[in-house]
Amino acid sequence: MEILDKKSNRMSRANSGVSECNEFPDLQRILDFLSLRNLLSNELFFTFL
Repeated sequence: MEILDKKSNRMSRANSGVSECNEFPDLQRILDFLSLRNLLSNELFFTFL
């Protein structure tokens, strides 16, 4: 029984960590997308020069 308690405790701790990370997922995704798009357009621009 103690093993199950430890496991569920670990799971809840992991879940709380995940929820903390997911506070600004959309903003992070948008920033990542914009920076990636910038990188890609720069690469394309320089290859066509």
